[in-house]
Amino acid sequence: MTTAKYSTFTEQVSSAFRLLRLHKVTAIKLALLPLVPFAFTLPYLIDLANYDQYNLTPSLRGVTLVFFVVALIASVTFLILCEIVKVGLYAIFSTTKAIGARKALQIGTQRFPAFLFTEIILAVFVFVSLVPVLILNYWSGVLGTQMLAQFMPLAVAELLVLITAIIFLIPVFVIGVWLSFAQLIASIDNKSGLTALTHSVTLIRPNFKPIALRLVGWTIFVVVASYIVQPLPLAYWLVPAILMLLGVAFLVVLYQETIGQRTTGLSEKSDKIGVSRRISTTSQRKPISV
Repeated sequence: MTTAKYSTFTEQVSSAFRLLRLHKVTAIKLALLPLVPFAFTLPYLIDLANYDQYNLTPSLRGVTLVFFVVALIASVTFLILCEIVKVGLYAIFSTTKAIGARKALQIGTQRFPAFLFTEIILAVFVFVSLVPVLILNYWSGVLGTQMLAQFMPLAVAELLVLITAIIFLIPVFVIGVWLSFAQLIASIDNKSGLTALTHSVTLIRPNFKPIALRLVGWTIFVVVASYIVQPLPLAYWLVPAILMLLGVAFLVVLYQETIGQRTTGLSEKSDKIGVSRRISTTSQRKPISV
């Protein structure tokens, strides 16, 4: 696998934003869909929250059981719809062709089993990589720091535990970056499970530095933007939702540049009038590598 050529971080964010603008109607519809189960069950959830669980008559216990089952079904439906919507978002952002919400949901439903299977295996790999950190955290919290403090100052012992934890987190970070394309591959490349994970590693390993830097940059951007809008009531809810959609588009842009496709050539003029349906090739715009 040869090393890919990448646009700058700001160019990639700009490309992701143009993709979001191009598909904004479909993306908003998809993003709102998981909330539908809670919209229908909200009265039941409110009643369930208002009941005093310790002073219920037998008849009210039956009512609360029904409400609990309704809430459980709504929660499971919400989680499933979130996964289907995620696949649909990957699908619409992977092309500049217009895709309606119904078509995106069809794609999401068709690829949901493969996506879920990939996500489960991905979670297993991430958990396994976290095991040394979890063991260290438990050991230091129970008696490890006190044991070390018998041979050195307490501050030095705590610093040693912290440095060890950071060292243990490095493999977690590397594995997280290596597998960052796995869900996207399962959504749009008809691969799943270990195949999607290994393909993600194959793509990212020779391009680890530029991809890792961009993922870290995007994380910092999201954290800073979310922190800035915290005092603003409406923006506190709206900005994280927009950043979530923009993050999906950003990952698609990063993936397409890695495999040699380009979305950064989407012209500003065409984007404004909403008629561009073409993905530019690498030869049409010289990328800037890290």
